[in-house]
Amino acid sequence: MPWHRRTIGASTAAAVLVLAMVADQTSAQPLEGQAEASLVAAQEHITDHEARHQLARLLSYQPERWEQALHHYRRLLEDAPEDPELITDTAKLLYWKDRPGAAARLLDSLPEQTAQERASLLLQARIENALGRVGQALDILEGLSPLDGREEQLQYTETLIRSGALHRAEAILREFLAQQPEDREFRLRLGDLLQTQGRHYAAEHHYTHLLAEAPEDEVILGRLKGLAAATGFHSHPPPSRAPDADPLAAPPLARYAAQQVPDPEHERKAQPTPPREEAETIPPHEREAPSGEADPEAARELFHKAQRLTEQGEIQQAEETVREALAHEPELTLACYLHADLLLSLGALDAAESRLEALAERFPDATQPRLALARLASWQDEFDRSRELYDALARAYPEDPTFAWEAARVAWWAGEHEESLGRYEALLVGSQEAWVEHPELGVAADAILQAGDPPFAELEARLIEHGEPIADHPDYPRYALQKAVYLEGRSKLLVRQQRPREALSVLQRATHFQPGNQKTLLDQAQVACSLGLCELERETYQQLLDIEPQHGQARQGLELLRRERSPKAGVQAAYRSESGQETEIEVSSYGLHGSLPVGRRAHGEVTVDRLHYDFNSETPEALDQTRGSRIQGALTGVAGPQLLWRAELAHTRLDEAEARNATEGRTQAEYHPDDHWRAGAALARQRVLRNARTAQDRVYRRVVELELDHYPHRRIDLTSRAELADYSDDNRGYLLELQPRARITDHPRKLTLGLTLQYRDYDEDDEDNSAPENGHQNQGVEEFGYWTPQRYVAKRLFLEWRHDLAEVFACRALAHHYRLRVAPYTDSDGNSGARWSLAYIWDASERLQLSADTFLERSSEWDTEGLALRATWHFH
Repeated sequence: MPWHRRTIGASTAAAVLVLAMVADQTSAQPLEGQAEASLVAAQEHITDHEARHQLARLLSYQPERWEQALHHYRRLLEDAPEDPELITDTAKLLYWKDRPGAAARLLDSLPEQTAQERASLLLQARIENALGRVGQALDILEGLSPLDGREEQLQYTETLIRSGALHRAEAILREFLAQQPEDREFRLRLGDLLQTQGRHYAAEHHYTHLLAEAPEDEVILGRLKGLAAATGFHSHPPPSRAPDADPLAAPPLARYAAQQVPDPEHERKAQPTPPREEAETIPPHEREAPSGEADPEAARELFHKAQRLTEQGEIQQAEETVREALAHEPELTLACYLHADLLLSLGALDAAESRLEALAERFPDATQPRLALARLASWQDEFDRSRELYDALARAYPEDPTFAWEAARVAWWAGEHEESLGRYEALLVGSQEAWVEHPELGVAADAILQAGDPPFAELEARLIEHGEPIADHPDYPRYALQKAVYLEGRSKLLVRQQRPREALSVLQRATHFQPGNQKTLLDQAQVACSLGLCELERETYQQLLDIEPQHGQARQGLELLRRERSPKAGVQAAYRSESGQETEIEVSSYGLHGSLPVGRRAHGEVTVDRLHYDFNSETPEALDQTRGSRIQGALTGVAGPQLLWRAELAHTRLDEAEARNATEGRTQAEYHPDDHWRAGAALARQRVLRNARTAQDRVYRRVVELELDHYPHRRIDLTSRAELADYSDDNRGYLLELQPRARITDHPRKLTLGLTLQYRDYDEDDEDNSAPENGHQNQGVEEFGYWTPQRYVAKRLFLEWRHDLAEVFACRALAHHYRLRVAPYTDSDGNSGARWSLAYIWDASERLQLSADTFLERSSEWDTEGLALRATWHFH
């Protein structure tokens, strides 16, 4: 530019500024008043190029006069279409007017040999960011390295955040904050970044630090309020704030701190643009992109439309819209992240994986797509690959515990419980790096997770003792992390040790400490389910959905709970045959069953069967067979985590007049003082039906049952049972039983080894029936018509195999498993035999469940076999 034009222009600008200063000093009237009014009134008469340029620049600093400034820039460009300074200033105004596409096209019109100044390149990077082309913005900024000054560093960190390179951005923010610890904007951005990473405690520390300096700051108060319901991760980085211009480039009244990329449609509605002069010609760079060329502005509008559709839950339509946006502009980075999220929501996992891998390749330092890929691998049950991805991230960024923490969870889901607990342990002692490099060096998880004093106890006491705001203390992030990891890890340890009630208590502490921790809430819902606490389970799932309306596992959990609590009906058929020890009976039946929920913690069941009894009587006068009907009702409920109960009542009516009808009933309760002990008690009246004689005589057996279980270790159970029986024909007796069990393997293939020791004795009143016979005490058959052993001892060894074919370790998950049991035995009467049993359950769909149960027993004195089939339909 000629020196005289620059001088005249500077003089004109100086005159304008002097007029403004004089007006301000004399009448305290703003620029829009007397001085500016005079200048604007005469602006059409300005002929000097530089003076018009300075006027346009001055007007551009007043948002309400942007259109007038643009008018002057257009006239200037008609005279000097290749002036770099003029092109840069005009592009800057178009950028402020939220027309980045036009600004980008104008900058592209610079002659190829023109060397852009640093300010122009920084502006171009802002424009590329506004258009969503983060990769191009990042290339420009990295080409300017080393970046100089606060504003350039802020611009670079914003671009890194948009690309998903959160940890590089964090390093820059921390370095700058170490040099200027009082810079509120950098601290706020660091807090926002930490919250985006899911490191809520560190974010809370920085927000609280800012609030201590300005207690009425609405922005900080809003951030802290949002932390109360802080959720986990979204696979794309959240839209960052609109780029702030540097002091020499931004209009003073146009600086703002919005939390997302401005929606152009919204901006036009909120701030109508004054109409253009009809006679003015619109330059080519301000027109729409030519057909067939990339249209970043159209892509941006489609991207914002897809965002709105996503918020409205229109996932399929949102995916189609964002795909259309990417067709207009493939470099629209935030749209790529949103597209990956939408594909995940639609279950298109392979397509989502391809999109995330492309992002990881485009932005080598971006942690967000790699973290999303690790999570995606775990959702696809590729647990080894998932842990490898997590460990690679943990090695690259050891200061962020998120990767090691999530790897511990993935190890748990993979069934590698010892490894998972070892990873939790490493997090607590701060050796996750050592664990990633040498997992064999992990210490035993019980050492800290089962300790009486948690590792954070001393730190917690010190923070509270000082009486200062705990979140503002420098040690708060470390304390909060240790507490959260300890509570989560300990709850998993307790679940593994078969101690669900203690686990529920720990999980309730954890959810109180972390109201928005979705993983902990999901664990709490599952434990509540296993304890039959349907109300707590439902409330917890609903809490999850309040935090994340699209939470798939919470939705599925509620659906399975509705399935479990819904009305059910079905059909059943059974056959049973017993022969030996004065028992001769075959029973076949078919019928219907149904159930309904009763209140919040109980459900009722009704079964109706048609029966056929065959007694195979050898004497003509004895009853040979009979038919009958049976109706049975039961009510089952949960009074709390410690107390469960059940009541049953049944009536059997036999068709033959010589056969007697019967009414039976049973009430039982079990109490769990803790997870190591269980006590049970039952009262029952049962009919003794073993042969034709007992069918005609109707003998009742009144029983008191007591049971005590002890669980000293997660693999060892010990059950003791006592039964006192009193018969309606004056017989009485008792049974004592002891059964230790040991689980050798875990889910999904459980192998259990056990031993049953049993002692029976019945006290007969008839002395004639108490004499020894055949080497053992008389069984009293002639007197009573059924087997009543005296001083009888039996030993039964059993081996049980249970295979979960669904391989889903979740309460109320659709079932598909079988159980095979083999039990050889001997007794004090010199008999020996074995019993084989097989049970199979299959949820063929969410509504239909099929089951079969069969057994076969053979011995020298007793033979029995049976089969039961059942089909149940869920109405939900």
